[in-house]
Parts: sequence; C-alpha cells; structure tokens
Amino acid sequence: MSHELRAPLHAMLGILEQVQKTSLSSEVHKQLDIVETSGQHLLNLVNNLLDASKLKNSSLTLQTSVFDLLELVRNGYNLFASRIQDKGLTFDIVNNLKADQCLIETDKSRLYQVIINLLSNAMKFTTSGKVSLLISNGDEGGISLEVVDTGEGIENMSAIFQPFFSKDVSEKYDELSSTGLGLSVAKEIIHALGFDLSVQSTVCKGSTFSINIPHTAVRTQTALNLSESKLLSDNAKPLTMKSWSGKSVLEIDDSQINLIVIQAMLSSSPLDMIVANSVDEALVILEEQPVDIVISDLHMPHKGGLELSKQMRLNKKTRSRPLIIASADIRQEAWPKCEDAGVTDYLEKPFNENKLLNLIEVYLTP
Repeated sequence: MSHELRAPLHAMLGILEQVQKTSLSSEVHKQLDIVETSGQHLLNLVNNLLDASKLKNSSLTLQTSVFDLLELVRNGYNLFASRIQDKGLTFDIVNNLKADQCLIETDKSRLYQVIINLLSNAMKFTTSGKVSLLISNGDEGGISLEVVDTGEGIENMSAIFQPFFSKDVSEKYDELSSTGLGLSVAKEIIHALGFDLSVQSTVCKGSTFSINIPHTAVRTQTALNLSESKLLSDNAKPLTMKSWSGKSVLEIDDSQINLIVIQAMLSSSPLDMIVANSVDEALVILEEQPVDIVISDLHMPHKGGLELSKQMRLNKKTRSRPLIIASADIRQEAWPKCEDAGVTDYLEKPFNENKLLNLIEVYLTP
C-alpha cells in the first residue's frame, strides 16, 4: 500500500515542482500553491494512515544510528522557517547543551517525523507570538526536546492522543481538515523508540510538547556512526555542482512518468543523463560505457533494484559504482535488504529536486 499510494504522489509533486519554476502568471502560481498544499496534506494523511495501520497490526521497523540531535532540529527549523515567519510569528531554536552533548542513538527518520508533526501543529494553532524549539538537560542525564508555542492552547487534554480526535480548523485557521491521527501516531512512535511524549497547555496562552530522551539513548562523540546514510535535508545549502561537469548518471525505471520526473529534476545540472527501462538494459550500458552514479527503481518487472545491485557488485567494472535506490517503499523497511544487496544509499519517494541533487553531490564530490 505504501508503494501504490505514494508513487503517484511522487509523480504529481515532482512534476508540480518543475512547473512552479517556469514563468507563469501570479494567479496561476497561487493556484499551483493550492495544489501543492493539498498534495502535501494528502501525503501526510497517507503516511499517518499507513503508520496507524502498522502500529495497530504489528510494530514499526526501526533503523537506529547515532546522530546529532541539534542538526536534526535545525533541519526541522529550516523546513518550517519560511512558512511560520510568513504568518508573522517568531521562530527560534534554543540549545542549552554543549555540542558534544547532543548525540543520541535512535531511529533518526522516525524522530524527525514526530518533530515535523509537532511543528506543524504548533504552526497551525498559533496566530500570534512565537514557536520555539528547546533542547536542554532532561531527567537523570537524558535530554529534553520541547516544541513550545503561544497558540490558543488545548481544551480537551485527555483526548488529544486518541486516534481520529481532531478539531475543525478549516475556517478559523484557513487550514485543511485533519484525520486526527498525527498526535496518536507520534505518541506510538515515541513509545516504540523508548522515549516519552508529554504535553502541558494553558487555554489562550499556548502549549508545550516535550520529548524526553532517556540517558540510555545519549551517546558520546566517539560513538558517532560515520557510516549512516548521507542523505541531506530538504533545505541543504545551495549546490555549486563544480565537480559534476563531464560526469554521467544512469537512471533505471520501467515507469516513463518516473523517468520524466527525475530527468526534469536533473535538467539544471551539467550531468549527462542515460536512461534504461530495465535491469538487463542497464547492465549492458554499464558494460559498454563509463557511468559515475546509478539511480534505480526498487520494483520492476522480472528484475528490480536489488538484482541490479547484486550484479553490479559481482562485476569489477561496477563493483565500486554508487547505486542509489529510489522507491516509494518506506526506508526503514526496505533498507536492510538493500544494504545486504550492496546498495549504496536510499531515496524515499516522494522526494524533491533539492534532496536528489544534495544526495548526488555526496557521491560526486571528491
């Protein structure tokens, strides 16, 4: 279901991003912004429904690594900064810890998912004042991460973590309605991570959602796992692409729509683009001409990305060639098999142009 629902969303949002960069009237841009907002809302709804289903019927697959919590918080800040400031709100990060005290070991993407959910709610229900991200010492050597807002506060505190509990915000806040699954899923994810999520709120004054990270998840600098995925945030610094000239990328996908999307995303780069519609076709290309980086779909008829990776690792010519799998399958569930097959990195759909280019930069920069 993840693949079937999120793959068409990737195509829609990917093409939309490219159209928005073209010269259009202000009215058309406003209409496209509505389409994008609706698409992102639908993506969030799909993700929450999928997570709610998994949490009800089994358990989440976790992919743990050691990373910098402050960096993750900054990624969340960058994602929401312009939208929160457009509402006339102040948005800041307050870090009360030293740099070497912010390393933790847990599932990075799942914790980021919760942070995004809490920031989204803070932005939605705050019309004046500020939204803050606070990092400080927690209980018994742990770390406390708080999302604080000066919004309207919460009246029914006992129901906010219940599935499908939602307040109608469409008229007052000019927002799309919600399934009410966001906080319920966030609570379950935090529980699966072994953390704690609590809330304090005063009506008409604001709310504070606190994630308590226990000392058992806190790590030192020497424990930093340098081999974790190098995938950068959606809001990484602008690329120079200085080292890309004369280099090539091979794109493999049986879907013409996906090929069109990724070709459009790479059109602004100096990369030479080579296209293949199957693994067999790609292996012939790799045998006959030099390719600097390979991007492949995971699921294709007959042979998919895993089979391609295994064949590439058996061939001396392609053994060390970077292979990125792009798929709508959830990363945590797909990555173990990809890693076993020798895949270099994973790009979860939907992704935008900036995320794709930043990931390519990692492997094309000397």
